[in-house]
Amino acid sequence: MVEASRNLLSSKSSFDFFVQDISQPWDKLDRKLRDVEGQVDLVWSNRVLHWVNDSLRPIAASNILRLLRPGGRVYLNVTQLPNFNEFLPAEEKERNEKLLRIPSREEQQKRWTDCFKNAGLEKMNIEYFSKSGQFKDSSAYETILNCNHVFAAHLPLDLDEEEKSRIVEGIRDLACKSWASPLGSKLLDKIESHHNKVYYGQFRITGQK
Repeated sequence: MVEASRNLLSSKSSFDFFVQDISQPWDKLDRKLRDVEGQVDLVWSNRVLHWVNDSLRPIAASNILRLLRPGGRVYLNVTQLPNFNEFLPAEEKERNEKLLRIPSREEQQKRWTDCFKNAGLEKMNIEYFSKSGQFKDSSAYETILNCNHVFAAHLPLDLDEEEKSRIVEGIRDLACKSWASPLGSKLLDKIESHHNKVYYGQFRITGQK
């Protein structure tokens, strides 16, 4: 996205781009970014904050608020991790949830809103959107879970690394089972259809400093 933006702008543009990890400590951020502390009018984020590790969310929220000027605003679209177990048959759902329990929509929202509230965000508003996407062929499913490690954070702590790896590798097939049919069909050949959709959610956090 940064490359695309640079290509769209003229060489005389006054825009600066920084590819940063917003969840790292403030003093590790680029000095030019830190120089605009307290001067930013708007922080806008679209479907990237779900990559931030749970334990680092307070740091990310604090950094974002630290950049804003008084009265500055945030507009954050946060992807909700989908619950692949939701549409599975009851017995399989119960078995899977013992190994991989995805937090509820309310839990996922609260984890972020608590961080921003503690960081000083005011006039906070939360909106939820139910989303779906469509893949044209089954090969697309090979790439939908490049973010397997995000789900690994929700595995039981007492699992050994080998078992964790086995479960994480199986997440793609679990997604196919769930998304190929919202009725819980386990027929993977259904992903050959041109009418399959993936179901997920997104919540939007807005507010001001």
